[in-house]
Amino acid sequence: MRRRRLAEAYLARHREVDGWLVDTTARATDHLLQAQTELGVRGNVLEIGVHHGRYFIVLANGLAAGESALAIDLFADQARNTTRSGSGDWVELAANIARFAPLARVEVVQADSVELGDEFIAAQYGVRFASIDGGHDRATTCSDLWLAERLAERGAIVALDDIYRQDWSGVTAGLARYFAEGGGLHPFAFVPNKVLLTTDGRWAEEYRGRLRQGFPDYCDRFRPRQELFAFDDLLLIWDTPQG
Repeated sequence: MRRRRLAEAYLARHREVDGWLVDTTARATDHLLQAQTELGVRGNVLEIGVHHGRYFIVLANGLAAGESALAIDLFADQARNTTRSGSGDWVELAANIARFAPLARVEVVQADSVELGDEFIAAQYGVRFASIDGGHDRATTCSDLWLAERLAERGAIVALDDIYRQDWSGVTAGLARYFAEGGGLHPFAFVPNKVLLTTDGRWAEEYRGRLRQGFPDYCDRFRPRQELFAFDDLLLIWDTPQG
């Protein structure tokens, strides 16, 4: 019960943490994390590219007992962040976690995500929600998607940040490369600034239904389902209710 209260309190206060997060996206993510718990999807959560933890804390507060949250970032090694996509700060992250997610079991890893291989996957396998917000170039985005797929439990959700943005075109290019290489994640919805993917079509339909139930006034009912590459059935969740 206290864990749930902390999650709800943070949703009302996430703007106090430096970073970029639309309120609707924060609440939709929390809603999906709760749905996973209800559906028996167990596992840890992770984010690649945490900045100061604004979105990461949403994930950490959505954990069930026995689950943990993994934060992966270059942190002090920002010279390797060639796309300048965020600026991870270990001290700020730790302070924000202590303030807003004190019950979460958190592990912090300073690493370049493209260098995380078989040993890391064997140790961390069993992820139910992954956020990809690291390097915004084609190669890094594609690599991070493959990493998330290899770590994912059945029914896992992957949130890819900054999709379709002209100033971060490498993200969309990276997703295109991932699908061209045979990537198996299945996109199911757009939320503000992110595309959400899962492990197969059955879970995609389940999660679309959960979003429709939780956010009926935010779903785009005036257009056909959205298209993304070869997928024709994505749900669109607006930033604000549309009249």
